Amino acid sequence: MKTKREKPEPADTATLAEACAMKKHLALSAKLDYELESGQLIQAKDARRAAFATARKARDMLLTMSDRLAPIVAGLTNRFDCHEAITAEVRRSATS
Repeated sequence: MKTKREKPEPADTATLAEACAMKKHLALSAKLDYELESGQLIQAKDARRAAFATARKARDMLLTMSDRLAPIVAGLTNRFDCHEAITAEVRRSATS
């Protein structure tokens, strides 16, 4: 959801310093609006939501890894085969 910020109106009696500050503020505001509209910036709440969803997916993959690995590893007696099966599952989980 894109929102426009209200731009302050310069006062008639603004000092030079105030006018310069106002000009700088307006320029920065316009830059932020442009970057938001062009997709270069996103809302912080959207970034938090995406990060949370990614972390939850990673957590869920880790928590269910033992359920996926138990039947595979249960029949293996060679530690190298166990290692290979675990490594393959970790790689699959890390790349999905």
